[in-house]
Amino acid sequence: FTLKLWLLLLALTASLTATADTVYKTLTFSAETNSQGVSSYSKNWYATIDGFQWDIKYFNNNNNDWNYVKCGSQNTASTATIQTNKKIDKAITQVVVTIDAITAEYITSINLKTATANSFSDASIKETISLTATTGAQTVTITQPEENLYYRLDFNCKQGKKNGFVQISKVEYFIAEGGVAVPTFSPEGGTYTEAQTVTISQPDAAMIMYTTDGRDPSYEQEIGELYENPITISSSCTLKAIAVDDDGNESAVASAEYIIKKDISNTPETAYTAAEAIALIDDVESDLTKGVYVKGVVSGIETAYNPDYGNLSFNISDDGSTTGAQFQFFRNQKSATETYTEDPKIQVGETVIGYGTLAKFNSTYEFAAGNYLVSRESPEIHMCNITWSVNGETTTGEQVQGA
Repeated sequence: FTLKLWLLLLALTASLTATADTVYKTLTFSAETNSQGVSSYSKNWYATIDGFQWDIKYFNNNNNDWNYVKCGSQNTASTATIQTNKKIDKAITQVVVTIDAITAEYITSINLKTATANSFSDASIKETISLTATTGAQTVTITQPEENLYYRLDFNCKQGKKNGFVQISKVEYFIAEGGVAVPTFSPEGGTYTEAQTVTISQPDAAMIMYTTDGRDPSYEQEIGELYENPITISSSCTLKAIAVDDDGNESAVASAEYIIKKDISNTPETAYTAAEAIALIDDVESDLTKGVYVKGVVSGIETAYNPDYGNLSFNISDDGSTTGAQFQFFRNQKSATETYTEDPKIQVGETVIGYGTLAKFNSTYEFAAGNYLVSRESPEIHMCNITWSVNGETTTGEQVQGA
């Protein structure tokens, strides 16, 4: 009985392993799939199979004479890439890269990246997974499978002593066989200036569960809320959801980040201090497209008045010192539509309130060009009586003191 049970379990395990994933898309190389013959390591081209396109950068196909491609140059360091031209509509669970040959000493790194945008900007990248610089079919497991993602392989190569020290013959993209499809979000994750009402869909699901607190939802562990109606996202969060079928099987986690920009508009009476303005610039949720009022004490003239352009640049701080947080009025002008026609003679120590849009250039926190003053006050002047004596004669007078 024990042996029969063991054999049954073994057969079941083998069956599950064999059917757990299936190939959804495969990239190979030939004259039929390649967009052009290339004989260098510095050109871009593409390959198309069954109507799906991959963009190929810095790979050589020897004028379509090879059924593989090579990258890596003896002339310069380079990063060769293989990228899906469009999003893959299914949730990819594994990517298998067949590396026929490689010289590891010339490799800095090999990475698979997934992203929501084909630019692969930092904000759009979902995962970065490292591969080993060895030959064979390397399997990369996607830890957060999602539908509608881009995939890019990056081969970061040093300058070698020869050309073509990496050889690739095939890239396969797998999906879970018979798995529960992941839910989709509408609208998709992104940056918005107002609250979003998000619909979560998966037509075949018995139920959908979601979270907005960063945890992965789980039907089995009772984590998350049951989705019944569209949800309103009024502050930045990561929305995660799973679909559950009638048997309690869960899909992979769908995840999207929603950034809801905060309205930072204010009035001259509620003008931000220099420190507050700097904090708003550093806050990724601040809607920096809106103009705001900022107040402070002039701490230094950065660029003197230029009569050719009718502007000047100066710094403020909350107390007028140069040691505190500095905020710059960059290319300050007379009004929203006018430049200065004469030197406004802004002085260190003046208290000013200005209007403009917040920005950061390198390490400088500032108003962008085009800002203007709505209020300025000279330093307070105090008069005091002093008495002095010269050759026995006493005299009393007034002396001006700064604030």
